[in-house]
Amino acid sequence: MSIQEKENLARKNSHYVKREIPEEKQGCYIQLDRNENNLGFSNKVPAALAVHSQNLAVYPDVFATSLRNLLAQYHKIPSEKILIGNGSFELISLIAQIYLSPEDEAIAPKPTFEWYKTSTLLSNGKMVEVPLTAHQISLSAIAKNVTKKTKIIWICNPNNPTGTLLSENQLRHFLENLPKEILVVLDEAYIDFIQNGTTIDSVQPQKDYANVILLRTFSKVYGLAGLRIGYAIASEKIIQEISQYKIPPNTNRLGVVAAAASLNDQLFYEKVLGNAKKQFAFLYKEFEELEFEYIPSNANFVMVNLKADSEKIVEEFRKKNILVRGGTEYGYPTWIRVTVGTDDEMHAFIEALKEIVTEA
Repeated sequence: MSIQEKENLARKNSHYVKREIPEEKQGCYIQLDRNENNLGFSNKVPAALAVHSQNLAVYPDVFATSLRNLLAQYHKIPSEKILIGNGSFELISLIAQIYLSPEDEAIAPKPTFEWYKTSTLLSNGKMVEVPLTAHQISLSAIAKNVTKKTKIIWICNPNNPTGTLLSENQLRHFLENLPKEILVVLDEAYIDFIQNGTTIDSVQPQKDYANVILLRTFSKVYGLAGLRIGYAIASEKIIQEISQYKIPPNTNRLGVVAAAASLNDQLFYEKVLGNAKKQFAFLYKEFEELEFEYIPSNANFVMVNLKADSEKIVEEFRKKNILVRGGTEYGYPTWIRVTVGTDDEMHAFIEALKEIVTEA
């Protein structure tokens, strides 16, 4: 990668840092810009952390065996097919570093989660970006861009930032016709939030296609973004290959403990999903009354078209102590992305939106 390309990446990723707010001021804002779980986390987590906090001076289990075994039971697969990571960011970076050589190509939709591109370029690979079609990932368009240089295809499902979903049948058809030496990384950070009763069993297709890597996270539905726990599901061969290159103690003891406690709290899980469903119904109704176009979402956020410069809109919300994500960086210059929050947060957001629209 050239110095210029590295500088361009640095400028792009510094935007995330610029949106950080000091910890002492975080309670002053309604944070709807980073797809966090504003309901918090399971009430089983603090007690679990208290029990294990006495062991902080001791390195954690390199393979997070206890959590790995729990996830194996949860997904009904061998534990050898699971790798615990320091969030999905680490796993994405590792996959790119291990499977991309200079001049290799990776394919991803555009827009999508930006770290796929960053990791690809830092590994000296070439990123081929395929535009969405009507906000949806087009697997047929991706297939048309496959070449002999293609080594990885990144697919975020549901997609970030649009919240749109590829069905299990679409994915199976795509995998069936794809050269088996190409890795397909299915990032399912938001898979739990799928709406309208739709279900996707992506673990079973992974069993059927040895070139698939699934990524999951505890940052979203389980509300553990601050503890950085994610995991990959893949063939034993791929898990072994990735494990050789990960930082040995790549996860922290408390993060692993919190994740395990969260898996055992089905009531909290259902509460989070129930809240998302309720808030989407409320937001969609309000958007329709205001005649704003939106993209029905299968994640914990929604994109809405406010028919105005999104960066200016973001600043107007900030003045009202509400943080939302502008769509300009995604190629949606008049749209914003809004994380689903609590009742009070969603009503405050809509009230602020109406004031901003009136003032404009």
